[in-house]
Amino acid sequence: MYGVKDIFGWLVRSFGKELKGRRLFVFCTLTLTAYCLLTESFSNKDSVSVSRPGVTRSISVHHETPQPLNNSLIKFDDAFLQGTGALAYQILDYHTDKGREPIDNFLGVWKDMSSFSSLKGMVRYLRSHDDISKRHNCASMPNVLQWLTTEMIRRECSIMVAYGGLIHVFREGDFANRKNGKYFDDDLDLWASSSTAFNIMKVEAELFETFGWTVRTFSSNAFVVLLQVISCCGHSPANEHLKAKSNEPSLEVHIQHKGTKQMENVMLDFWHGNRISQANLYPPLSVEMKVTGFPELLRVQVPNQPEIILKCLYGNWKVFSNTRGPVMKNCTGKKLQGVAGPLTLFSLLKSLLGGLRVKA
Repeated sequence: MYGVKDIFGWLVRSFGKELKGRRLFVFCTLTLTAYCLLTESFSNKDSVSVSRPGVTRSISVHHETPQPLNNSLIKFDDAFLQGTGALAYQILDYHTDKGREPIDNFLGVWKDMSSFSSLKGMVRYLRSHDDISKRHNCASMPNVLQWLTTEMIRRECSIMVAYGGLIHVFREGDFANRKNGKYFDDDLDLWASSSTAFNIMKVEAELFETFGWTVRTFSSNAFVVLLQVISCCGHSPANEHLKAKSNEPSLEVHIQHKGTKQMENVMLDFWHGNRISQANLYPPLSVEMKVTGFPELLRVQVPNQPEIILKCLYGNWKVFSNTRGPVMKNCTGKKLQGVAGPLTLFSLLKSLLGGLRVKA
């Protein structure tokens, strides 16, 4: 079977003399689109790569999981034992009689992180303080992130880089300063559904035994609203509403919940209160990037339309700013054409046709 380049080469040689400028571009665009549809080039198993300084984006239309769109929340049972590493927790499904009423009641009073104190939120570890304090051999943040991303994908879950970390992926192409090797931030924000967060809690034992990391949960009315995946090395355990401090940046997992009927296509970030269009988040894209100090290419997931989301949250996100992370932002507008749409097709056409210049 001939490849795309072979077919385009033949088409350009055959018809290029008769078609020029804009007509040639339109002709090639329509031909490539037809070819991709017929051969299923953009099926679940395929991807298109677009290179940027320091970043190789593997753009895939594969739905990593249907689970993030379920209306469920994590709830601690009333009876649990702090410090045993065996906390009792469960998934409450909105579509069951058992889950609907408590979830509705919770969503009716929760706004953002400010609700944590007013609703008497609790901070719990999934590991005893003694175990954490005695651990002295811990893996690096990129190492843990690589494993956690792979493990969540294996479990048909998605975990996407968010907020400042997402800016670094597309602005610097790194999580650390290449000159001095220091991380840009003291934590890395991630977006995850309750199903993903539930699975992260389930693998805490492996995180601790293999990497020397543990999980700290923030819950309100017994519902988990935030996870911190923390390196035990350099960390002083505290059941308080504090920023996680250790020898490595923590992974701050912001739990997103699908909206009710009035916001059925919206995902709510519990901690920051930001509402983001589901279509701009899912299905996630896969990115491979070279992180300073990490020997391998780091594979992470990002939202489906990262630049649209960043523009809504930060405005001009390409310029450095000391402004704190956005809260209570409404990014629920209609899905726009972004980097995974016509821009990708245009970039592919440019590479195939040797940088053809097209006049508007």
